[in-house]
Amino acid sequence: MTPEGAIAMVASTWGMTSQHLVGSNKARRYVVPRSVAMVLIRDCFSLSLSKIGSLFGGRDHSTVRAAIIRVERLVGQDDNLADRIIQLRASIDLAGIDLAPSPDQARAMAMAISRAVRASLVAVAMTQPERFLAAVGELCGAIGIHPSPEDGGRS
Repeated sequence: MTPEGAIAMVASTWGMTSQHLVGSNKARRYVVPRSVAMVLIRDCFSLSLSKIGSLFGGRDHSTVRAAIIRVERLVGQDDNLADRIIQLRASIDLAGIDLAPSPDQARAMAMAISRAVRASLVAVAMTQPERFLAAVGELCGAIGIHPSPEDGGRS
């Protein structure tokens, strides 16, 4: 997966083309997915804000920073957007998986999956703590762990 591929994936998720995301239209219909794509590229490809801006029609690094802040604010207000971002991040991380990996590739894939899951959990925990705690409680119940206040949550 490349940053351009991630842009195409985000565009497809919102029912538009990559050109809509890298274009100059400032309608909300384009601004939100464009901002999400910028966040995902920063998180998944570790590019500088300036490099990300260049992928989006030569935008300035400060525009990219503002987009990231916008998405962080919106995620805290919109569970559907948060879910969509988590799904996109996982799809981007898993897009390059080889179905017959070598042992080294399998380890690298496991690490990528672990990072994707960890990043998704952190994102939900930071933006939607009640939802995160409910999900952890369900998971604990499903695997037979029943935390109690007396043992600090361990059982």
